[in-house]
Amino acid sequence: MQRVFHGSTIATNAIQRLADLRYAKQGFELTVPFGGERVSEETVQRLVAEFHARHEQLYTFADPRAPVEIVNLRVTATGQVDKLELPEIAATRQGERPAAARTRQVAFSGLGWIESPVHERSALLAGHTLPGPAIVDQLDTTVVIFPGQVAHVDRYGNLIVTLE
Repeated sequence: MQRVFHGSTIATNAIQRLADLRYAKQGFELTVPFGGERVSEETVQRLVAEFHARHEQLYTFADPRAPVEIVNLRVTATGQVDKLELPEIAATRQGERPAAARTRQVAFSGLGWIESPVHERSALLAGHTLPGPAIVDQLDTTVVIFPGQVAHVDRYGNLIVTLE
């Protein structure tokens, strides 16, 4: 079986179906392999029987007359994908520092308020170095680079933060 995922072909090697079951009103579940591609009365009966057998094996008792709840049905697919090619970002000239968009007062524990440069993540290039204190803003997060730390932008746009 093959699927296309974001432009890559995935060859599915294994599909595992599992179910989490418990006796009604219990606070924990047992995971049991789910044999079948579809949920039917027959597969549910086999699943419940397997649950009772597993419960007997683990806890030395089972109650086949007690109601059983199916809490979760899960599918795990394992496969191989084509080698991913990560896009690289543009690089800066060696030693060129990025320009801050603005500055902001930032409180650092034990150091008080420090005027800190604020950089827009989208303006950073591969090879940029940001000594702390500094702030990197982007749509979904803010990265704080503390005094004594340095952030390096790698060729994929990752921020690698280390101590000076």
